Amino acid sequence: MTISISKKSLLFILTTLCVFMVNPRSINALPSSTTRVPQDSFFIISISLNSVLKKSQLVESRVWKPIVDTLTLTNPQLTSLLLEPVQNGFNSRTPIQIFLRSSNLGTNPLQFGLLASIENTEKMDIT
Repeated sequence: MTISISKKSLLFILTTLCVFMVNPRSINALPSSTTRVPQDSFFIISISLNSVLKKSQLVESRVWKPIVDTLTLTNPQLTSLLLEPVQNGFNSRTPIQIFLRSSNLGTNPLQFGLLASIENTEKMDIT
């Protein structure tokens, strides 16, 4: 009788381990673009633009509105890309990665970059 109980519990443990090891959430935990971030980057941030825009109410907020308006005047393309990601062809299901790295160039000692998944290449080509 004790042998059958231990076999059942062993089978349960093995089944549970297999489920956790093959869990699709753990396989897709990181976006595929994380492997494309340069190795010498010292600051990397991953942002889900849709979550940030919805939770912060960036466009409607009376605190952020003057900042967004100023950014729109100085750099309208960047504002359009960040505030309207789906209309510009970005894939809204994957977060974007922003990285910062140092350079040996005298004119630009710091370089930054943005990696994002593109859903609609035709819209992205227009922007």
